[in-house]
Amino acid sequence: MTCLADFMTWENLAAISNSAFMTSLVGALAGAYAGAYAAQRIAERSKERVEFQAQIRNTNAAITLSFMVCNAAISLKKQQTKGLCESYFKKKTELEGFLQKRKVGEISHDVPFEFQADLRSVPFPAVPIDALRSLVYEKLAVSARPLALVATLTGALSSLGETIENRNGLIASFRQLPPQARDAALPALYFGRLLISIQS
Repeated sequence: MTCLADFMTWENLAAISNSAFMTSLVGALAGAYAGAYAAQRIAERSKERVEFQAQIRNTNAAITLSFMVCNAAISLKKQQTKGLCESYFKKKTELEGFLQKRKVGEISHDVPFEFQADLRSVPFPAVPIDALRSLVYEKLAVSARPLALVATLTGALSSLGETIENRNGLIASFRQLPPQARDAALPALYFGRLLISIQS
């Protein structure tokens, strides 16, 4: 013990601290720490960059899918719904005029209202709403507004699908009417009016 105590003097500790061995040891430890810290920072930045690029790719995909959904809805409106509505309301106005003329006696009560019913079935557009919902809900870091938008869009498409299904079901039932009953009942069914008001 006395040897160690004799060796641990300030002069000897100062000599060891200033030696090449100690300088190399401290330098190596500092270099290893700095290298490990720098490598960790580079890895974190690289991970952040990869995550950021994934968010950009997913956002671009969500924008493209949103465009496809909106384009399908606008195309349906332009190609199917707009013409159907315009034709329906024009024929309904003609029916109102016909009934008014019948009421004042300009048209005999035995003259039927003749019209061509538009009984085309409307196809439901193929839209990638499930892919959009998956992207927005699972892969994008978004706030409340885009989440609410996707939920609203999903609800609107669901309502549109039900409406198209109901219309196509009504058309199928109109086509199953016997020919003699179709002429009498179709105007009332098509325009949603009481049969008596059309026939009388």
